[in-house]
Amino acid sequence: VMEHTVQFSEILDVEGLAETMTGEVDYSVRDCYFEVCPDSDGDKRILKCEIVLEGAVRASETVECTVIEDAYGTCCGVELEKESYSLEQLTGSFTQQLTIKEPVSIPDYLPPIQRLCDCSAKSTIENISVDGNCVTVSGAVGCSFLYLSGEQTMPIAGFAHILPFSQSFEAEGIKSDSLCDAKAEVVHTSCTINGDKVLEIRAIVQISLKVITPCTARLISGISLNTEKKFPKAPSARIYFVQKGDTLWNNAKKYHTSPDALMSSNQLDSEILPAGKCIYIFK
Repeated sequence: VMEHTVQFSEILDVEGLAETMTGEVDYSVRDCYFEVCPDSDGDKRILKCEIVLEGAVRASETVECTVIEDAYGTCCGVELEKESYSLEQLTGSFTQQLTIKEPVSIPDYLPPIQRLCDCSAKSTIENISVDGNCVTVSGAVGCSFLYLSGEQTMPIAGFAHILPFSQSFEAEGIKSDSLCDAKAEVVHTSCTINGDKVLEIRAIVQISLKVITPCTARLISGISLNTEKKFPKAPSARIYFVQKGDTLWNNAKKYHTSPDALMSSNQLDSEILPAGKCIYIFK
């Protein structure tokens, strides 16, 4: 058995990409072809290989911008123009490591093991289920074994074994229309011989989960003043007792003043208004 690394480099032309974006590429081997060839001495010691890779490119960009969600006038009416925008909210990003340790029996049709030559493992995600705030990621680790048996009839033998796994994540705020994206990667494998027909495999799998919730928001796209709409004459001062659910913005909007004026006149150090608090509203 031998290992060999084949390097590759490819320039992918993807429309819409920008240098400020964060990208990731997932590669998988779609096909692999080998041909045994003789070297200069005539010994068959050269392997020519052709590998077909398949890549999936994903890119994203985080843009911070200032938007106006609501507006009002303190002296005259304000007419707002609003548009609906589709947004994606990152509900949560999680990473956990899972250790799988399991004895593996060599199939009866294969000879006993004398020496382990190679053990490789690859993980796949098979299912993502959501139950309330709990997200469960299920998959399997496919293990391949190659060993020497010491028997002349079959000196080299190999077989494959599947190790299922399941990991749960607590994702607060997840909704029925949330999208879950999970990845699993085998970061470490080890194998020991526990008998002539038993191996013990230990694999550490790192599982990454992202939960994204789509949402829509109506944001202001235009503001115009309506000078013909005048507010009725108000008293110079009011006493108001905060009701449950009141906010500083809503109270200022209701009485045609500003949040800063309310905070200043009532010596408030926070925008949170507890129910029952008495506040003074001046003209």
